[in-house]
Amino acid sequence: MSTTADPLEAAHDAVARNDWLAAHELLRAADTASGLGAKDLELLAEASMWSGDVSGSIKADERSYALHLQEGERLQAAQAALRLALWNGVKGASAASQGWHRRAATLLEGEEEAVEHGYLALQRAMVAFWSRELDEALEQADRALELGRRFGDRNLEAQALARRGMVLVRKGEVAEGLGCLDEASAAAAADELKPLPATFVYCNTIETCRDLADFGRAAEWTDAAQRWFSQCTTIGFPGECRIYRGEVLQLRGAWDTATEELGRAWEELRDIHPKTAGAALYKLGEIHLLQGDLQAAEEAFEQARELGRDVQPGVALLRLAHGRVDRAARSIERALAEQTSDHLARAKLLPAQIEIALAAGDLPTARAAAAELEHVAETFKSSECRTAALDASAQAGWGAVALAERDGSEALQRLRAAARLWTEVGAPYELARTRVLLGLAYRLQDEEDEARVELVHARNAFMRLGATRDVQRAGELLGDTPLRRTFLFTDIVDSTRAAEAIGAQKWEKVLKWHDRTLQEIFASHGGEVVKQTGDGFFVAFEAPGPAVDAAVAVQRALEEHSGYAPDVRVGVHSAPAFAHGDHDYGGVGVHAAARIGALAGAGDILASRETVAATALPFGVSERGTEQLKGLSDPTELVSIEWR
Repeated sequence: MSTTADPLEAAHDAVARNDWLAAHELLRAADTASGLGAKDLELLAEASMWSGDVSGSIKADERSYALHLQEGERLQAAQAALRLALWNGVKGASAASQGWHRRAATLLEGEEEAVEHGYLALQRAMVAFWSRELDEALEQADRALELGRRFGDRNLEAQALARRGMVLVRKGEVAEGLGCLDEASAAAAADELKPLPATFVYCNTIETCRDLADFGRAAEWTDAAQRWFSQCTTIGFPGECRIYRGEVLQLRGAWDTATEELGRAWEELRDIHPKTAGAALYKLGEIHLLQGDLQAAEEAFEQARELGRDVQPGVALLRLAHGRVDRAARSIERALAEQTSDHLARAKLLPAQIEIALAAGDLPTARAAAAELEHVAETFKSSECRTAALDASAQAGWGAVALAERDGSEALQRLRAAARLWTEVGAPYELARTRVLLGLAYRLQDEEDEARVELVHARNAFMRLGATRDVQRAGELLGDTPLRRTFLFTDIVDSTRAAEAIGAQKWEKVLKWHDRTLQEIFASHGGEVVKQTGDGFFVAFEAPGPAVDAAVAVQRALEEHSGYAPDVRVGVHSAPAFAHGDHDYGGVGVHAAARIGALAGAGDILASRETVAATALPFGVSERGTEQLKGLSDPTELVSIEWR
């Protein structure tokens, strides 16, 4: 810090060396001592912002605006009004933001064209961009660019160039758009720009690269931004760059480091830019989800939602992890319905829709999502090449669909392409997930040795990353880790008597309706139909909650059916088991679940107490005593689910 006795002179020295925290204190001291003029109030506004005091920044600019207006300096007053529009918008005060924007426009009306008109056009470009009015946004960005060059304002020129790049990318002119962004960011990296314009340029560039899934370019400019910020003493905007850096680190598998960066971003931004801070919480929730800590993920997503952050596809995937497939499907469908025109935003949601639709057995939806994802990858090409990560997502999506359709050859082709692309991107988790699917595709082709190679590599990668649920899944597929599933058995009560009562022809129709209805319910709840057993089903679920929900849905569908519906009994039991052949399970637990089902009466849902104790149920239960089930050494406590 300068040793000069004059706080204003010392503040100017601090600004010159980008020591904004010191400048903030010195400017406040000078203001208290003798008051600041309009230009120094502008410095105080900027120093307040860099110190994390957005409200103080707004107050200083309001005073600067008033002084400029008092002196008849309409152009300078308009510039202050534009800053007030920006920072009120950051705080979420949209009415105040719009009011200051209009005030700036009014002040500039009738004035000879000047650089301030360029800053107005720049802000109009931003408003039009976020309103998805891309032609208007491009026109305003070009006007700002022309004025910046005409008046020799390098800061305006670079910001307009970056805004132009963002718009062009959204319009599908990716190569030209990225070229504009790279040029603007190069100017920032070369110290041609003042701190705030440099920050805006970096943020625009990194955000666009992230949206394009061009993580290599995003990483380069994130590192450049971090080097630039290391020269400054600030609080605030570095937090935004930390979020972008955290995203890149997450993709590259450095989850612990990403968590640290995102945690610091949250602390830096929570009181300054709450909605942006919510983005840090959302990314933390994603990492918790990948690590298998579902409770921590739920809490992070909920906090982010409270701050106004969109929490998709994270919440939909969390519902899927809990086995709530129907809720996951509704959640991702709503998210996509809210993003009808932004193709890049939809591209972030479509992989989740593919995964959820396949879990629900909804192949048409999965195919449609894969086709759309590939269309986005094709649309947003750069220099005739697809972005590697977007292309990888599209190939992996089609591979998963082909696997579900049991087309092993197509699945292998698509998934091998996805694996190569994820390797190129440097995304170990996505690569490991693809290798699991590759293992299943090889297994479908009876190439067990190749299948095990892929699954072993996937499990090892999951272990290095700390993806506990994926480690478990890969181990189960290899047969090295005991399975634990919730098994559900259904059976039609007195089916022979019912068939005789209504006749063979009608009974056949009833059975078709029964089978179709139950299969749809099981699929929507994430159940795997292992086999049909006479007049019933043997179904496996990942967790007790979805199994019980499915059982209740079955009984309610039967009761509410307007035509004739047979009486069905249901048994539910969670237990260890082992994989037996392709899509089958064996073990004492399976037999126990079948025997529990056999003990149920018409319209009953009978479950072992340990099964319902493992989850919070929205249904009551009643005691049904204990039974000594064959194969189990201890008696089993049974309860009846009160579903009516």
